[in-house]
Amino acid sequence: MAPDEPDPLRRFPLYLIEAREPEGPVYLLTFLTLDELEQAGGLHPHAIVGKILDPDAGVVPDNFARNRAFVDFMHAVIRQSVPTILDYIVAAAEAGDGQILVLDERAALAGRTEEEADVIGTFEVSGGRIVPDSYTPAEDHWILSDDGIFTPHPAIQDAILAALRAPVH
Repeated sequence: MAPDEPDPLRRFPLYLIEAREPEGPVYLLTFLTLDELEQAGGLHPHAIVGKILDPDAGVVPDNFARNRAFVDFMHAVIRQSVPTILDYIVAAAEAGDGQILVLDERAALAGRTEEEADVIGTFEVSGGRIVPDSYTPAEDHWILSDDGIFTPHPAIQDAILAALRAPVH
């Protein structure tokens, strides 16, 4: 890939925010800058990817607690956006009937083959088309693994970031 070409496997930007709670500081991970959080109306629960348990231990799986509100938000965005993404429409046409997988692409970034934990979810396919409202989230998917933060298809990343940046009323 030439240096001026965009990397097709992008990673989310990741920001660590120190929040104050009565028990002391809490360290939260988000994909939004402080300016973006302000424009979105603040740090909403679904914008918190997870919490770092010990700030001295780094951003590693054993030191990370995922945020259920973010996970549910992520799956809602995937449920809505994937049926409009050309790569998935083509995959459904090729599959005919059955399922298509929504995969975490960080396996490719790490140079390894996909594993069960790399499946973000599945859609049912019938007659070469994605069945509306058929998305099933994978319970075994890791938001943060030894390979880093999850890395969905670039169009899914764009949809998640756009939804996170939208003002909450």
